[in-house]
Amino acid sequence: MIFRRIDKTTINCIISEEDLKAQGIKIDDLFARKEAAMTFLHSVLSQAEKQVDFHPSGAFTSMKMSILPDHSVSLTLSENPPEQLESFLKDLQEKLGIVLDDSRRAELMSLPESERLERLKEYAVQDSGTEAASGDENAAGEGADAGKETAPAAGEGQKEFLFEFTSFGEACRLAAYLNSRCAGTEIPAALYTEKNRVFRLAVRRPEGAGTEFDKLILSANEFGRMVTMVPEYLAHIKEHDECIIEQGTIRTLSELSV
Repeated sequence: MIFRRIDKTTINCIISEEDLKAQGIKIDDLFARKEAAMTFLHSVLSQAEKQVDFHPSGAFTSMKMSILPDHSVSLTLSENPPEQLESFLKDLQEKLGIVLDDSRRAELMSLPESERLERLKEYAVQDSGTEAASGDENAAGEGADAGKETAPAAGEGQKEFLFEFTSFGEACRLAAYLNSRCAGTEIPAALYTEKNRVFRLAVRRPEGAGTEFDKLILSANEFGRMVTMVPEYLAHIKEHDECIIEQGTIRTLSELSV
């Protein structure tokens, strides 16, 4: 493995195909977050501390993986200051609809980075349950009015999520992740590109999917940058970007993943 420091808070590690084989690990194991792969990544962090003086403990550490043409893995680690965690949480609140009050924010800030994602998933489930209960109460109150339609409970509507990538390969890897977690379920999606410089994957919640799919989407945010869920912006993308794949998108991209 080759380590190099990019700046004060960021390092890069190139993990060769031979390094992975020596550990009995495949590239897909890393993206699937299998136990052996996670143990290996922890050992990479330990080596980073020794070789490039990288000490992520106590900070919000982001990790980005990409596959290079020779099948080696480029791993970029960034130890970001607390204000960047606050920015990250703000994005989650706006894009996933998770309510982050002062109490939740304080709790997240106090947790180690490894536990924050699981806690965010719990918040998503709690908020979805509250929304569903509210929908049921509204439906009960309007039941006497035959001419009125009740709003669907949380999870019943068609909700879209948009992810943005700088390469086609990144879109394939996110699709492979979604496909592996939703075996047997067709996830409606379409892949768009802006002159092959930016790729955007619009994913629609499958019919009947509920909070489990919301948790999956939250996890998928690690593989691609979630841009927005605003319908107007999605409509703009569909009108101005070139649609590359529209049918069987997740399955097709998954098969193309390295």
